[in-house]
Amino acid sequence: MVIFIISCFKNNNTGKGGHFYSLLHVARELSEDYKIFVVGDFFPPVYKDQQKIVSFISSGRRKKILQAVHDIGVNKISIVHAFDKTAAGYGDYLSSRIKKPFVVTKAGGKPMPKSVLPFENMVVFQKEDLDNINSRLLSKPKKIALIPNRVPAPTYYGYNRKNPFASSSSQVLKILRIARYSNIYLESIIQAIGLHKKLLDEQLPSELVVIGAIQDESVFEYLVKNYKMQNVSFISSSDYTENAADFIVHSDIVVGTGRGFIEGMAHGKMVFFPVRGKSIPCFTNNENYEEAFYKNFSPRIVENNAINVDKAYSDFLKVLSCKRSEYSEFIKKKYLNDHSARVGAVRLEAFWKEVTNKNSLFKYYKRKIISVLVRIGYRVFRWTP
Repeated sequence: MVIFIISCFKNNNTGKGGHFYSLLHVARELSEDYKIFVVGDFFPPVYKDQQKIVSFISSGRRKKILQAVHDIGVNKISIVHAFDKTAAGYGDYLSSRIKKPFVVTKAGGKPMPKSVLPFENMVVFQKEDLDNINSRLLSKPKKIALIPNRVPAPTYYGYNRKNPFASSSSQVLKILRIARYSNIYLESIIQAIGLHKKLLDEQLPSELVVIGAIQDESVFEYLVKNYKMQNVSFISSSDYTENAADFIVHSDIVVGTGRGFIEGMAHGKMVFFPVRGKSIPCFTNNENYEEAFYKNFSPRIVENNAINVDKAYSDFLKVLSCKRSEYSEFIKKKYLNDHSARVGAVRLEAFWKEVTNKNSLFKYYKRKIISVLVRIGYRVFRWTP
């Protein structure tokens, strides 16, 4: 049995982030049994119907998670896998107490700072992290694998839910942006609005729907005040934010980052990713896909030789005019090769088989001491291992 640990604290997430879904969807594809432990101060909404496989621990976390594992039976457990940096602390302690191999997943976000010591066994979502961690001289993990964001085969439940788009005309291009209302995603939302405006300026009727939980009230208010216009909707109701990917079926264009981008790929939609400092997002084509994938289709992407927003937009117009089915097949193939949950589960199980180094209390405390020394060395001397 695999023990997964993921954290959910009000001060740093909404419990609706993409890595919660990625964990759940990969776990469902595993050939062996698993249990997910959520440590935090609130239960993630995305797991509300998953009580059979998810346990929530809100206080006395180390003691309770250790007791829960003993109740399951230590001999039944093959590996402990933490799915974020906060959960890693609990997983490190648990695996050291029960002497089991330990793996940490670093999901998206900025590369790991040089002052942070990597764990012995790691999985990363993005190539940028793989290169960053492998570039270290003395503190490389013993095992590290690139297993990007994972998305299951597309579902079509959205047809049974209220369509968020006002227009039912096939002549209107329907643009969907799914993102939390926060400063991290503000620029990408504004770029989606820029794309909508550009299409209208070129006499291409369009409608934009933005769906997301409100993480920062001021961001939501700013958007409503400054960008509310005809055929632009900002939706924050839980009727839409829960399993928001269901609504991709109603769209023609998905402007996405990370997991949201990949969900658009799975449906074969015309997909765009944000590029820092630009007025519109970048259309994904064969020339820029690998460069965008390198940074997990994140808001950190900048224009370069491989990513040219204006040229990509010209390609988009060609696809729009006569190559939509061809493009759909191209982007679906990329999804299947790089992001399918089923393929991800196979790769993850193969990685676990290679991880034979068991954790121990000695390793646990040794790591703590070295981590403190590395942080001090970085702050004082800018030294990194």
